[in-house]
Amino acid sequence: MLLWWSKAWLVWILSLTYRRDTSLFISIVYPSQEQWQQALFVGIGAMLMLLLITFERRRSPAVLIPFVHKGVVLLWLVLAINAVFWLISVVKTHGEFHLGVGVDGLALLWSTLYVYRSRHLPWYFKDWKADSSTTKETTHDR
Repeated sequence: MLLWWSKAWLVWILSLTYRRDTSLFISIVYPSQEQWQQALFVGIGAMLMLLLITFERRRSPAVLIPFVHKGVVLLWLVLAINAVFWLISVVKTHGEFHLGVGVDGLALLWSTLYVYRSRHLPWYFKDWKADSSTTKETTHDR
């Protein structure tokens, strides 16, 4: 879900690997500069959530524990921002069907349903305790 919303950042990273003209790859995926900039802005929240999840998996900076515990709220914020920009895209197309807008709408719908219905997400974000970052479990062979 987060990879979909950060797709503009992934396209930008992939375009850096093309040495001749980095803007060529971006222009294939995003025909107008405005669409690409809008997608970059929308993807900021998703990229921050991906970084937060990466830090949570490593259990590294304990300063991030309060932010990880608010992960579901942050996901709702990311989805709300995506919904606003998706509605702006629908208005700009004057209600005509465009594949990109339709796929984004479908991804928004499924992401919203997943965050709303998931029982796993609250448990996942509450899992990181302050003492678990410093203690390590050891296993003994029996």
